[in-house]
Amino acid sequence: MAQITRYREGNVTVTLDEGLARWVEQVLHDTERAVVDHIEREVEKVYQAARADWPVRTGRSRDGLRTALTFDRTRGRVEGSILALVPYTVYIKPRKLRGKTTAWQAYARGPITALKKRLLLELGPVIVSGNRGSRGR
Repeated sequence: MAQITRYREGNVTVTLDEGLARWVEQVLHDTERAVVDHIEREVEKVYQAARADWPVRTGRSRDGLRTALTFDRTRGRVEGSILALVPYTVYIKPRKLRGKTTAWQAYARGPITALKKRLLLELGPVIVSGNRGSRGR
C-alpha cells in the first residue's frame, strides 16, 4: 500500500509500505543490472572491432586500448568508454583511411558515438525485459 501526500507547491511525497518498498527495490536492482550488462556487452563489441581493425599490430598503441565502465547509482548514470592509455594513439593515421582521419576517430570514437545513439533506442526494451523478473515478488 502507498500513502500519497501532496503539498501546496506541487511536490508529492509517496510513502510505501514494507512489502511494496521491497518490490520497488527489486525492480530497480533488476533493471540496473540489465542496463549495465547491455552497455558493457555493446562497448566490448566496439572494443573488439577496434582491436581487430587497428592499423598497428605490433607496438603499444593497440595494446593500450581498454574498456571502462562506470556506474553512479546516486545519479542513475552508466558510462561505457574505450580508453587510449598510450598518448600518441589518438594521432595514428592508417594508410587504409588515406589520411582522412585517425584510427582513434574511425575505430573507437566514431563507433562509440554511434553506439550512444543506438542505445537510446535499445535500452527501453532492455529495461522492460529487466523488470519482467520482478513481477509478483
